Amino acid sequence: KDAMSADFRFDRWLIKEGVSVLCDSKSVGTIIGKKWDLQTRLVFLREYLTDTARRFLPEPHATLLAGLIYGDIVGLPDEVKDWFQRTGTLHLVAVSGSNVVLVTDTILVLLIALGLNRKAAFYFLLVALFLFVILTGADASVVRAGFMGALCLTAKQIGRPSASLSLFLLTMAAMVALSPRLLLDDIGFRLSFAAVAGIMWLAPKIKKYFSFIKYDDARTLLSETFAAIIATLPFSVISFGTVSLIAPIANLLILPVIPAIMIVGAAFLIMSAASRAFIAVPILIWLPIYAVLEYIFVVVRLLSRFPVWRIGL
Repeated sequence: KDAMSADFRFDRWLIKEGVSVLCDSKSVGTIIGKKWDLQTRLVFLREYLTDTARRFLPEPHATLLAGLIYGDIVGLPDEVKDWFQRTGTLHLVAVSGSNVVLVTDTILVLLIALGLNRKAAFYFLLVALFLFVILTGADASVVRAGFMGALCLTAKQIGRPSASLSLFLLTMAAMVALSPRLLLDDIGFRLSFAAVAGIMWLAPKIKKYFSFIKYDDARTLLSETFAAIIATLPFSVISFGTVSLIAPIANLLILPVIPAIMIVGAAFLIMSAASRAFIAVPILIWLPIYAVLEYIFVVVRLLSRFPVWRIGL
């Protein structure tokens, strides 16, 4: 997402990522030794999961699923990335704070519906978030998304605005203290915090305007969608210099399927990867996943034809 900015500075991005030297060779190097630490094993696990997705899904569907689950959208074609950018939905196709919040909200509702009390469900989700961050390799974007999900869960569990605000500011300060360049050189950091802030404080105020909708979960989803769009709009304008006029509609059409595709897709991917060496997984069970991913592509491809308002700053 950082590379989508018109003012993108590759040198500053390298510094933010802790890269001080670039090596360029005209020949293929030979690895003479490997350090099989935990992070290396997790990277190989993620590559194994991505390879498993490609066995059952065509491209770019497999890459989109990987992006939704653990933030790997590097393989998406530039044309497809442009569709998402023009429709203001790029934040939905890579793991982000707002995505994790929506998924945890969905799982929380399901756990409570199954008879688990809210306190037990809260601790279960915190553990699940921690495992999610570890198993996906603990990349910066995934760690940030996990923090955002845990932050929002804890704020809702506390239920006190003043305590929630203190926790929010403390989390942001801690992340900036660990990596000061996040504020200046990481648009994803700013968008994630803005989206979660909108979901936590703006969504409840917007929700009353959807009182005509019968189902409370639907009202919550709509209010959180608009809150995230409104909260991130100033940062999007400053960073990208564009405003997608179709973004609210595109988000409303895509956002409802995001929690389902992330939860079901991750479950199918893990089960398929685990059984890959033992049994042949029927490709037919992946058809619903493919259908939802294709739906997302159709929506952004059609809506990307609408004009984008460019602002000179």
